[in-house]
Amino acid sequence: MAMTRLITADELLEMDLEPGRYDLIDGALYHLAPAGGGHGQTTLMTTLPVGNYVVANDFGIVFAAETGFILDENPDVVVARTSRSCGAAGWIRAAMGAVSFA
Repeated sequence: MAMTRLITADELLEMDLEPGRYDLIDGALYHLAPAGGGHGQTTLMTTLPVGNYVVANDFGIVFAAETGFILDENPDVVVARTSRSCGAAGWIRAAMGAVSFA
């Protein structure tokens, strides 16, 4: 059985990747298909009212889709987006269970 080395979030940050969507799941890197127009429109129409509500009620902060998040560590689980003009500068460490819906 061939073994592959796991990638860490820090190593992913230093990689020269093609623009696109990537997930690092348990140390394995996956290049994802781009989101379609319908997805983009639905996401925006959902995000606008939710974001406005969060800000208006001082519930916290809202992030754009390009934000990279570390969801777990050892092995690392990261949700990331990259582009040539605006590469990832760092990750947001998401505390598990920090998001709740009332």
